[in-house]
Amino acid sequence: MILVPKVEANFNHLIQKLHRQPHESEYSPQQRAIWDVIRAKNNLLLRGTAQSGKTLAIAALSVNRALTHAPLKSRRFLDTLIVVPTDLLVEKYRLYISSLIEDLPKECCPSRETAESEIGYEPFKARFVDSEGNTSETFTGEIEFPQVLVSTPSGLEQALTTTPNIFFSLRLLALDDFDFMVSSTGGGEDNKHFMQKGEKGRIRSKLIECVKQVSIKHLAAYKEKLTQRLHQVESESSADYAFSASEHVMALPIDDVSKGVDDKLVKRLISVKRNLPYLPPQFCIVSEAVSPFNTNFDGYKKTLTSMYKIVDFYRKEKCIHYRDRKLIDVEELDLSTQKNWLDSFVGLPPTVYLGCAQSKAGYKKTKIKALESEYVAGLSSTITKSKELRKYCSNDNQKKFLTQRVVQEDVRDKTGFHVLLQKVLHKFYLTNTSKMPFLIVVPPYVDLKCIPASDGQELQMQTFDDLNERSIDALEAHFRTTKTHLCIHPHHLLGQTYHGVQNMLIVGLDSLIAATAFERNVTRSHLLGLLNPNLDLFGFYFAKLIASRSASASSNLVLLRDDVVRKKDAEATRSLEADYNKFEQILLSNDICSLAKVRQL
Repeated sequence: MILVPKVEANFNHLIQKLHRQPHESEYSPQQRAIWDVIRAKNNLLLRGTAQSGKTLAIAALSVNRALTHAPLKSRRFLDTLIVVPTDLLVEKYRLYISSLIEDLPKECCPSRETAESEIGYEPFKARFVDSEGNTSETFTGEIEFPQVLVSTPSGLEQALTTTPNIFFSLRLLALDDFDFMVSSTGGGEDNKHFMQKGEKGRIRSKLIECVKQVSIKHLAAYKEKLTQRLHQVESESSADYAFSASEHVMALPIDDVSKGVDDKLVKRLISVKRNLPYLPPQFCIVSEAVSPFNTNFDGYKKTLTSMYKIVDFYRKEKCIHYRDRKLIDVEELDLSTQKNWLDSFVGLPPTVYLGCAQSKAGYKKTKIKALESEYVAGLSSTITKSKELRKYCSNDNQKKFLTQRVVQEDVRDKTGFHVLLQKVLHKFYLTNTSKMPFLIVVPPYVDLKCIPASDGQELQMQTFDDLNERSIDALEAHFRTTKTHLCIHPHHLLGQTYHGVQNMLIVGLDSLIAATAFERNVTRSHLLGLLNPNLDLFGFYFAKLIASRSASASSNLVLLRDDVVRKKDAEATRSLEADYNKFEQILLSNDICSLAKVRQL
C-alpha cells in the first residue's frame, strides 16, 4: 500500500520514536500483509506474534483510506471500525492515529455534498470509545461524524444504541486480538464482560453479537437504497400493474431471477438490481499464532467457524447480488519446528524454568520446589497424537473444568501472596547469573495493592498500580529507565510493549488460561459462551519476551504453578490433580522442549 506522503513521514517518525533508536524505513512482513490484502479488496485473517507492528499498520490503514477514498455518493459516515479488547489498547490507537495525522491540513478527506457535486474536502476525525462508553476524539478540524471509530466490545455495544446510523457506510472492520475477545470472559478488571445473553437466553460472545448487528444494519441500508432505486425506475415507467413490480423483483432469488421473464419493465428492474451489487465491509482479523497441535482441538475449529460466519454474513441473502471477497488466511509462523520459530527473531531463545509453589498452610508458608512433569521427563511424547488428549481438550470438558476452578478461586485465601513472589525470586537469583529485574504476571484475583514495594529482595518491587505515569510511552520505557521488578495482571500485556524485559515470571495456572486471565471476577455462566475455552497464553508470553528483550543478553521465562492451599480446604486440595493435568496439557500442546531449553527452578 502506498501511504500518503505526510502519513508515511509520520509513520516512519513514529517507528523511530517507538524503537528509541535509528530505524530503517522498512515495513514488516505483517504490516505489508495487512496493507496488501486489504488493498486487493479481500478479507484477511492474520495469525501472528507480538510486537510485529500489526496495530500500527491497522491505524495507518484506517487513516490512509480516509485520506484517499473519494466517495461516489454524498458524504459517508463511518469508514473504518476497529474493535480491541482493552481500554489500554484503545488508548494505544489514539496515540498512533494522533501521531499519524500530525500536521495534516484541516480539510484533508475527499467528500461530496451530493451525488452530483464535485469532490471537495472535509476534516478527518477519529473517535475512541472505552468500555464505560466514555469517548475522546482526535481530528484535523471540526466535523460531526468520524471516519474512524476505535472501541472495545462494550463500547461498540453502546455505540450501536446511541449512534446506529453511522455504520451504514462502513468499508473496513478490523478486529484486533480477535481470539482473546471470544475466548476469555473479560478484558481487564475495570472493563465490562466479553459475554452477554444472546438469542433464547444463551450466553454469547459480545463481539460476535455486535458485529452481527453492524452487518445487519449495513445490509439493511443497502437493501433500502436498492428498493428505493427500483421504485424510482418503476415510477418512471408508463406501464400499469396490478402489483408492485419493484417489490416482486426485489424478492426474487438471484438463481431464479430471469426464469420465465418476458416483461420489459421487469427485465429492466432485474438489470438495475444486477448493476447495483452489495459491497460488504472488508474484514481484517488479527489473532495470536498457536502451535499446530492446538489446531486439532474443537475450540480452535469453533472459533474459525464463527469467524467465517461473521465474514460471510451476507451470503445468507439469496435475493441480492453481491461482490464476493476472498478470505486470505496468513499464518505468520510455523510453530511446528524450532528452526522456523527461532529464525524469526534475533539471538538465542529464552530458557524456560518450571517451578511449583507448595504449601498446606497458606502463602506465608510457601516452599518453591521443582515441578514434577511427565512431559519434561520425556514420558508423554507418545500422547501428542492420542484421542485421549483431544477428548480432554474438548470444549465441554474444559468448560466443566473452568467452572469448577472459578468456584474454588472465589474462596481462596490470598493473604501473604507477596511471600510467594519473594521466595521464587530469591531462589531464581541464587541459581542464575542474571541479575536483571522481572516482569511479573500474577493472576487477576490477586490485588496488586497488597504487594509491598520492598518484597523484591535483590531489587525493589513496583506494581502497575504504583506507577505514577501509565502512558503508552512510559510503560514501554519502564525497563530501560528503571531497574525494578514490575508486577502486572495479564490484561496489562494486551497490546502493550515493555522494551528491555529480559526476565518474565508467570504465576499460577489462571495467568496461563485465556478464559480466566483477563478478568478479576469471572461470572461462571459466562464461561459457557467461550468459543475456545482451551486457549492458553504460553505462546503469547513467550513471543512477548522474545520480541521485547535485548538479544545480546540471556533471557528467562519462569512458569510457576500455584499449589498453595490450606489444610482445612479439602476441595482445593483435591483440585490440585486437575490443575496438574491442565498444566501438563499446556506444556504438551505447545511442545516447549522444542522451542527452548527447559530447566527446573
